Amino acid sequence: MGGSSISKGFYTLVDALEYLHKDVKVFFAGHYVVSHMPRKILPWIKYQLSNARKRNAAIQKMNNSPNSKIIGLNHNVGDYLDEVCCLVSPFSVPHFSCPVIEAHMYKKPAIGTDVEGMDEIIFHEKNGIIVPNNDPKALASAINNLTNDSKKAKQLGVEGFKTAIIKF
Repeated sequence: MGGSSISKGFYTLVDALEYLHKDVKVFFAGHYVVSHMPRKILPWIKYQLSNARKRNAAIQKMNNSPNSKIIGLNHNVGDYLDEVCCLVSPFSVPHFSCPVIEAHMYKKPAIGTDVEGMDEIIFHEKNGIIVPNNDPKALASAINNLTNDSKKAKQLGVEGFKTAIIKF
């Protein structure tokens, strides 16, 4: 959830797609717009210096991956939380992720990164999994492991629910 923001770990998640098992699907919720290259010189220079090229390439990679499903903007995330194995929250900057708590309320575990703030809501191997920041292979491995071990995912999700009730 959150679109193509660098801080939300979008690039790490997109890079992780190539390491996922073929039967794993990642739902991308949010707004994903490809920026078009301007024709005038000053806007073109700004475009070249911005993050737009990298974002466009990542969005195209996401669009072309058989492991991704783009659901776009959605105001009823509960429908998707019912369907998924886990929530992935790969933030690249310190963050307290409210969607993790929402996932826990649906008894779903969360996978997050080792940035400050995540350790307040995700307890490694208790209610989710913490992976190194900006490490697509580790992120993919965690996703593959949870999607292939429904018993573990369910156990972590139940513990996540308990944590959400007690702490939040």
